[in-house]
Amino acid sequence: AEWLDWAALARSGGTLVIMMGMSNLGRNMRRLMDGGVEADTPVAVVQDGSSREQKVLVTTVSRAAEECEKEKIDSPAVIVVGSVVNVRSMLGDLR
Repeated sequence: AEWLDWAALARSGGTLVIMMGMSNLGRNMRRLMDGGVEADTPVAVVQDGSSREQKVLVTTVSRAAEECEKEKIDSPAVIVVGSVVNVRSMLGDLR
């Protein structure tokens, strides 16, 4: 979204959850990096969450768009940005 202050979001240092953001994923990840989010910040993209068709891609801010395209991850999806993504490895496969 053009009206969002992406630099302020980047400076927040907290977890970001982006809904309905797949069509602008690459642009939004670049905006976050331009605002100061490190390129290697963890990102999880959850497609069709809590369904049998659920797919989860864990990547980084700098690689999210490229890897989603490669793995054919698309809408509907939730994008989670931040260190909270690392908790997933401790919890296992939750649906």
